[in-house]
Amino acid sequence: MMDEYSALDKFNSPGFITGKPIVLGGSHGRDRSTALGVVIAIEQAAKRRNMQIEGAKVVIQGFGNAGSFLAKFLYDLGAKIVGISDAYGALHDPNGLDIDYLLDRRDSFGTVTNLFEETISNKELFELDCDILVPAAISNQITEDNAHDIKASIVVEAANGPTTPEATRILTELVYY
Repeated sequence: MMDEYSALDKFNSPGFITGKPIVLGGSHGRDRSTALGVVIAIEQAAKRRNMQIEGAKVVIQGFGNAGSFLAKFLYDLGAKIVGISDAYGALHDPNGLDIDYLLDRRDSFGTVTNLFEETISNKELFELDCDILVPAAISNQITEDNAHDIKASIVVEAANGPTTPEATRILTELVYY
């Protein structure tokens, strides 16, 4: 796409498109940058609530690029990742999932739930007892229909538009959002 645009524009124009390889002017760390930004937001929100990341129960909807890096970063900080999901379902372990194991075992499409016989639904994932919830999958996942079911005291968005405007109003009153 960049090549075509540059040919039409008659100039090399790498700045108009994202996701380029480093050799074509891409950014180092782009694969993990969203997750790092979310970690910073979580750390700041936790500090304001006098919550420690170490031992905090975390649920992450989505185990793609942002979600998997986020799970690993928080896991390494001592958080207990009690729920994650992919496009096919969700996993839950109240004692914490082994994120290194999941990262090592996921298939070429990033899927991990197919490794387990027992999964839960995304609806159940949002209802889990946790301290921190991160929707890191797709848009419109938290709505006015399920916002009241969220038990997390901190919700940080990693996906594009995962929360509807109505749900945002509800969450702003209920949790640190």
